[in-house]
Amino acid sequence: MALADDLQLSVIPLKTETQHVLVPATLGILVNKNDPKSLKLAQHYASMRRIPASNIVSLDLPLTNDVSKYVMSRALTVLQQNPNYSNFVGFALAFQKPFRVAGNQSITSAVSDGVSNIIWKGSCNPTLKNPDFSGSVLGKYISPLTRKPAMMLIGGATYDDSYKLLERGLAADNSDPTGQVYLIKTTDAARSSPREFYMELAKRLFERKISITIEKNNNFANKNDVFVFQTGLAKLPSLNTLNFMPGAYADHLTSTGGFLFGANAQTPATELMQAGATASFGTVREPCNFTQKFPNPAFTLNRYLRGDSLLEAYWRGLQWTTEGVLVGEPLARPFPIVKAVWDGNTVTFTANRRTAQYFRSEYNPVFKVTTQNLRVYQVQSGHPVALGILFLPAGARIVAGRVLGTMKLVQTNAVTGGTSDGAVTTTLNPVLGVFAGDSNY
Repeated sequence: MALADDLQLSVIPLKTETQHVLVPATLGILVNKNDPKSLKLAQHYASMRRIPASNIVSLDLPLTNDVSKYVMSRALTVLQQNPNYSNFVGFALAFQKPFRVAGNQSITSAVSDGVSNIIWKGSCNPTLKNPDFSGSVLGKYISPLTRKPAMMLIGGATYDDSYKLLERGLAADNSDPTGQVYLIKTTDAARSSPREFYMELAKRLFERKISITIEKNNNFANKNDVFVFQTGLAKLPSLNTLNFMPGAYADHLTSTGGFLFGANAQTPATELMQAGATASFGTVREPCNFTQKFPNPAFTLNRYLRGDSLLEAYWRGLQWTTEGVLVGEPLARPFPIVKAVWDGNTVTFTANRRTAQYFRSEYNPVFKVTTQNLRVYQVQSGHPVALGILFLPAGARIVAGRVLGTMKLVQTNAVTGGTSDGAVTTTLNPVLGVFAGDSNY
């Protein structure tokens, strides 16, 4: 098949050669059957991302901010009985409400962790530890996901905002941005100080990979090319003066950033989304300022730069997940670790800014290949299928722009799924995974 224009493919770093990979074919889309706009958003998203129609799952949920434990548990039973459930790696929630379970747990946590059985005592409760928390800025020993993380497709106050969000997420793919990371300290010690150590750590470790600015400022405004924005303040002024890039994430450590709809004396995550972020986060109840309950500036950025999707990076940057709601476009993946361009018959692999890092330890200054081959897989089905091996010269230096090799690729994958509207056949764009056995990635 010849393409009118060459297509740049997503290239995912595999943690094992048999892992279940988050790609469009393995993303479930959850619909609130009582909200007609929910199904329309889900269908549009599935079409845009070439997600099989059979991945759309309808749940019976109320059109209120909160859902009871009983109703949520019943909905989760329906979800888990879906024949595609075992193939899902993550979820997009294509509705605005509910966003909270029984006043305490976020709905994204409930989908991923199950309904919480915590006995809540006041506000400052330790919550469920995330088994997928990255736990290291080096990225060593990162295993495939053990949970199925979820993100709400909320782009702001309205469904129209959500459609704009989907466009931003798609535009982020393989964009290899050179934007700005802004880690903003404030005079609000309770909200700012818990993450300041990790802000400094992020700058120390990653400033050679992306531009990172740390400043102390309560009125952050008039910035262009914003790719990451993290701070600690109850109310965020001047959001409309920030120019967010596609794929950007933004959040602030505060109590009720995850109370998405309704009266809120603090800035909700929806306002960050409406300002142009592609993902955000907030807690749905008073969490107290436990660092573990908020996205870690160093660990989240680390996973994103290493090729994880936006959903995976945000999820792996959270140590305690119960109270936090994730919103955004889950499949956005701006940073391929190898540039792969496909003309319909042949893929040409070229090193980019992250390729050398994939082959070496974070603290090893020598940019030499330690493994002399790179195993390449097709992963668009969610399961790696061997495509071939790129053999690299012994001692080769990996520098951006170096052509690593080519491979033949003829795309034949098609997925047929059915909904109440009939059968739909989706041809999946190729997605590649790469694995180097001794990589610390």
